[in-house]
Amino acid sequence: MPEHGYVVKELDEIFDFSISTNSGLTKSFVNSNKGTVPVYGASQDVDVPSYGYIKDNIEGIKYFDDCLTYNKDGASGMTFYRKGHFTISEKVVPLVIFEKYKG
Repeated sequence: MPEHGYVVKELDEIFDFSISTNSGLTKSFVNSNKGTVPVYGASQDVDVPSYGYIKDNIEGIKYFDDCLTYNKDGASGMTFYRKGHFTISEKVVPLVIFEKYKG
């Protein structure tokens, strides 16, 4: 361990970059499947689910809980901690931590 008490790791050792996003998820689809789960797009406002709210457990839609996300379009490069249950558009990437680092 380095003398400063931290360990240097590559991001791909901590986060699972193999998780893809919801390709093709549109505001129109969200509006047709209104629910209570926030859908975040590549907005710079962390508190606004810019795509609205969608039903939970829709087949083919990936949902996430309490994780970081970063925008790859729109407000590109911005990173947010999303608390609670949510889903994202294809313009947002989830940074899901590997199990061995949780806690």
